[in-house]
Amino acid sequence: MQRFLEYAAEGDTVVVWRVDRLGRSLIDVLNTVNPQRERGVQVRFISEGIDPATSTVG
Repeated sequence: MQRFLEYAAEGDTVVVWRVDRLGRSLIDVLNTVNPQRERGVQVRFISEGIDPATSTVG
């Protein structure tokens, strides 16, 4: 997963099936998603309907 996230470039969107695939805790997930967003990589979660780029869920 780490190599994949390093490969993602600005403007890419990483689609993840479930939020628990990126970490064991909320802190783990945030520590994975935030650096990606700072690099211009978006992360979307399919099962939960979470798109960190927006303020809405669903």
